[in-house]
Amino acid sequence: MTKVTCKNAQELLLRNRFNEALELTVDGKDESVYIGSAYFVIQFHISTMSFDRQSVAESIVTCDKLLELINSRRYKSGWLGTALSYLKYRDYNHFTDYEVHVELCYAEVLLARAALTFLEDPDSIVSFIKGALTIRNSYGSFKELYAVYEKEQVHNKHNPDKQTEKFKDQDIVSGVLFGNGAFQLGLSLLPPKILKLLEFVGIECNKEQGLELLTNSESSDALRSPLGAYVLLMYQTIVTQVIDPAEYSAEVTDQLINKYKERYPEGAMFLLFQGRR
Repeated sequence: MTKVTCKNAQELLLRNRFNEALELTVDGKDESVYIGSAYFVIQFHISTMSFDRQSVAESIVTCDKLLELINSRRYKSGWLGTALSYLKYRDYNHFTDYEVHVELCYAEVLLARAALTFLEDPDSIVSFIKGALTIRNSYGSFKELYAVYEKEQVHNKHNPDKQTEKFKDQDIVSGVLFGNGAFQLGLSLLPPKILKLLEFVGIECNKEQGLELLTNSESSDALRSPLGAYVLLMYQTIVTQVIDPAEYSAEVTDQLINKYKERYPEGAMFLLFQGRR
């Protein structure tokens, strides 16, 4: 029932029915990680579209409360497990399906919190440092989830009789692919000198892999698929025109716009990209 509520709220959001989407998710946002995340995403979308300072401030309050809720529901590994997690990735075999999904929500909300930090005071060096640290934590969470997902895929391929299914939920898989794809693509667009610095501190990026992961996330038709489409269209219609017009793909752009225009003919998010192609 919770996932149905989130899906319905997403449909309302993509059809520009923002108030209805907020009303649908306001009950339970303080108790459910899923519904709380859905409510925040809607509020975050409104804030980033308007750049209104009051709206941004309200989104930050909602985000901080949501992070408290998420942290209270995350897997507790004890002091030994916490210490070992600094040396290697955690053992997700001990996680329930719900706890894996909570980790994904944690990574996603951290990334949004970083964006809000930059919007709150874009000229402040303190905001820049806080936002950068939050992005690093989000990147680490997404990277860990993707590494464990890849490990499970390899294990299941070579052990058909001993399958593990921590990443059987397509909503989780789509989210993991989306987060890592967005990071890989976004970081690859930074200047070479900054990229070398990031590699020195253990942050890697690959534009081709990022585009592939985003495409796989979008094509899964899961809850986070529209996010994958949004980032791909932003890259194709906006970023390539600034960075390298030769990278623009009319085929990819038309395919995505036609697909989502049919589903959401009045959706402002996709009408924007339609006007730019």
